[in-house]
Amino acid sequence: MKFDITKKLFETAVQKTVSITGGNSPLPILRCVHMRAVGNKIDLTATDLEISLIEEIEGATIAEPGEIALPARKLYEMVHETDGETIHVETNESNVATLSGGTSTYRLSGYSTDDFPDIHSAPGAQKCVLDKEILLKLFKKTIYAISNDKSRLTLLGVFCEALPVEDEKTTLRMVATDGFRLALSDSEPLNGTITFDGGGN
Repeated sequence: MKFDITKKLFETAVQKTVSITGGNSPLPILRCVHMRAVGNKIDLTATDLEISLIEEIEGATIAEPGEIALPARKLYEMVHETDGETIHVETNESNVATLSGGTSTYRLSGYSTDDFPDIHSAPGAQKCVLDKEILLKLFKKTIYAISNDKSRLTLLGVFCEALPVEDEKTTLRMVATDGFRLALSDSEPLNGTITFDGGGN
């Protein structure tokens, strides 16, 4: 794999993965970010098997496509410290990545992506695409009722449901409870049909 990318774009994207991979997982691969170069974009994937992030960076100049898993925090630190406005990334068959920019050159040992969880094809995965402001509004009205009791795993999050209404519109509902308090919030009717079967729109 070989590509050039703007430092600012790369640093911002890699930084987002650190909070997810920063735990104390006994599996080294879960402390890594899966980096894939294809077309004119870089795909970054991070997961702790509970929370996952897929970040796409467009505008990269890719000389050779490829993929590698690199320790996320170390990668971020190297990108942050690299000089220059553009970073050149190159990997070899031994899964060692070389990052260079300006007067800086770093080498970072990584892993094969064969052991990285495939979150794109998780069985039973459900997804849809929504305006983030809608989600933020619903979360703000329900998050206070989420339980902090880790022994009651089903109460540690919010229940999300898509309810069909008239004129081919859908209302998104979120519900949270800690066993004492109950919070329920509905969005305004949204155009189109929202589904959670992997084909939502």
